[in-house]
Amino acid sequence: MIIGASGGGVFPQLFITSSRTWVPPQDGNICIHVVGAGGGGMGRGLSGGGAGGGYVRKNSHAVTTSDSFTIVIGNGGSPSANTSNATGGGNSTFAGTGLSGTMLAAGGGGGVWSSGGTRSTATDAGPGDFSRLGGNGNNGGGAVGIHGNGEGGGSYSASSGQTDAVAGGLATSAFGEICGGTAVPNTWGSTNITGLGDMAGRNGGDLCGGGGAQTSGSTARIRGGNGGIGGGGGLANNINNPTVGQGGFGGDGVVLIQYLPW
Repeated sequence: MIIGASGGGVFPQLFITSSRTWVPPQDGNICIHVVGAGGGGMGRGLSGGGAGGGYVRKNSHAVTTSDSFTIVIGNGGSPSANTSNATGGGNSTFAGTGLSGTMLAAGGGGGVWSSGGTRSTATDAGPGDFSRLGGNGNNGGGAVGIHGNGEGGGSYSASSGQTDAVAGGLATSAFGEICGGTAVPNTWGSTNITGLGDMAGRNGGDLCGGGGAQTSGSTARIRGGNGGIGGGGGLANNINNPTVGQGGFGGDGVVLIQYLPW
């Protein structure tokens, strides 16, 4: 679905979160941002957070109401329980009238045993003006990079991956610019989610990774934080009981279409 539009009737700004055929509502020049989905985090291990999705931008592309574009939105990677490997995030793509090929922002890799999810090397600008790789997973999930390649998720004494996008969240994105959220701490003991001593990492902001969580309480279930849009899921690790952990979900991808002033 389209989750938001801003900029008024003259310069629409569309956030597309599900795969579809898109027909421009008016003639004009558009800036196209494509974000891949983040990988899921592991439920056990040392550094099994998911990687952030890739990013591709086309600075300006002329469109008319007779044009048609195919948009595919990648789904966030699923987390794993215990020592199973998590799944990677899906690719997001944008193709259609007047473009020389397909804009591809690859999904981030899922967390694997004792190793964070790896940033995909398949991120390809195609007909876009530039592309960025998502950050590797660590204890926290990796982030989406806008100005440079994405930041990796940190160790337990640090935080999840922080996007380098201007702060404010996707809803505040300006023409030609995509904004993001804030990283969250990776934590020991984390936050109580049931009142029974169970633990959960914090969910990441837009384009940021989910927080990793670790505990030594043998009976405490533990869950990694979910990645924000395009961010990797955090690791969950119960040191004394490998059967009670589940990593965080990777964030879904998105396509942001911004009409530009003539």
